[in-house]
Amino acid sequence: MLRIAARTGGLAVRRVASPGTFNFQRAMATGDSLVLTEEVGSKGVITLNRPKALNAINLDMVRQIYGAMKQWETGKNLVIVKSVGEKAFCAGGDVRAITESSDAELAKQFFSTEYRMNALIGGYRPIYIAVIDGITMGGGVGLSVHGKYRIATERTMFAMPETAIGLFPDVGGGYFLPRLQGKLGLYLGLTGYRLKGRDVHKAGVATHYVESKNLQALEQQLLATTSASEVEDVLARFSEKREAGLEFVLEKHLKQIDECFGAPTVEDIFARLEKDGSEWAHSTLKLLHKMSPTSLVWQGKVALVTGASSGIGQDVALALANSGLVVVGIARRAELIALLSTKVMGSGKIYAKKCDVSSEPEIMETLGWIRREFGGIDVLINNAGIFRYSFITQSETADFRDTFNVNLLATCIFVREAIKDMKERQTSGHIILVNSILGHRVPDVSVPLFGVYPASKYGLVGLAEVLRQELNFFKLPIKVTSIHPGMVETDMIKVFDSQLAERLPKLQVEDVTSSIMYSLQTPPDVRIDEITVTAKPSKDGQNERK
Repeated sequence: MLRIAARTGGLAVRRVASPGTFNFQRAMATGDSLVLTEEVGSKGVITLNRPKALNAINLDMVRQIYGAMKQWETGKNLVIVKSVGEKAFCAGGDVRAITESSDAELAKQFFSTEYRMNALIGGYRPIYIAVIDGITMGGGVGLSVHGKYRIATERTMFAMPETAIGLFPDVGGGYFLPRLQGKLGLYLGLTGYRLKGRDVHKAGVATHYVESKNLQALEQQLLATTSASEVEDVLARFSEKREAGLEFVLEKHLKQIDECFGAPTVEDIFARLEKDGSEWAHSTLKLLHKMSPTSLVWQGKVALVTGASSGIGQDVALALANSGLVVVGIARRAELIALLSTKVMGSGKIYAKKCDVSSEPEIMETLGWIRREFGGIDVLINNAGIFRYSFITQSETADFRDTFNVNLLATCIFVREAIKDMKERQTSGHIILVNSILGHRVPDVSVPLFGVYPASKYGLVGLAEVLRQELNFFKLPIKVTSIHPGMVETDMIKVFDSQLAERLPKLQVEDVTSSIMYSLQTPPDVRIDEITVTAKPSKDGQNERK
């Protein structure tokens, strides 16, 4: 018998000419290789070898798996995917490594390669068998569920936990979850509910259930098969019947799941659960409240961000797109927004639109374009503003007009039209007005060169309060939140006296973005009217934000 051991990059490869002499013991760690591959005649075996990280897959691992699968696509008739260790088949993608690196290009490469791998599995020519023995979440689901056969064991734990981190059930979740019985898939995707052992089989996620003690014998017989029908026969002999054992853990709630999660929107799901009133409904609501509402409520919705070419607007637009929203960013310098679209790491998109918010015709043309292209606005982030650094008594009338046109009049127009959209489509919405600490109080400084800027911001306070009363009067499910930041490190502070600006503690744009995202993440029955964000000097004289 011929044995050839080779190493290609981080991929450990072993070819075995004769299946009769193959060592069927579960693969153990070999060196630093995170992916092990073995060829047994016309069969191939891929083993995830990162047990200390619960076999979470990183970019190198995805590339290695994808490469092996492409290499075997025409030459093999069966491929088995399994893992080292008893705790996890694959706990998901190594998102932590991506976020800690802050490398947008790395993130794009990881997700694009992972999704190509998922698609390859879904249409793979060789018979694909995933042994999901242990934790199987996120990326691990994508590595298994699209294959022809998925084998669960008593150690299997399945979940799609993406909504807890502000993501969506990716890796093809939008394809396989709706194909489970009734609304079970939507329930699993929104709540991240964990199925264990036999229940993974009963739910239809796994095609077979085999006790882990029998996996070695199962693998040996699969590698000895010569046809697709033999593979089916072997799996049938080892697997329990789906109806065997205890009742499916969610069986008694399937009718409620179909009723409540059959609602057309997430808000309606909440309403139906509240109406149900059962202990199960209350526990489900509690679970949903722990999830990220930007994943549950705003996924795929349309957000308009004014003043999106720089500073706060730019940062907010990117955060919203990364949370799965379709973002329309407007500004006079639309080319800067277009560049921002290349940095999106999430499932959303950013569209740039040139618009001078001091011009009502341009505002109306832009809003009409949004209605034609996207159907309307669900979230309005009114951020555009100007500051003329001068004494009121020495300002020109044009300075007054420009400030009020941009800071107040344009806001009134955007708010009016956004609410029209939400009302006509009978949908919930959120309006966020980026105001200023100067909309609450004007500090006593030696040289008060504030112009009419504080007056325009005080006007926004009145606008927000009247809006809340009107929306309550008409019983519209639309929230209004005012964000009042102190001085923020943006281009706008360049108009200040440099010595004054240097002395004052300053926020960073991400501090304001965090406040905006926080307000969007409130449950449907909770509203935040106002958030004040300030920075204060720490003891060592550096900025301390709160």
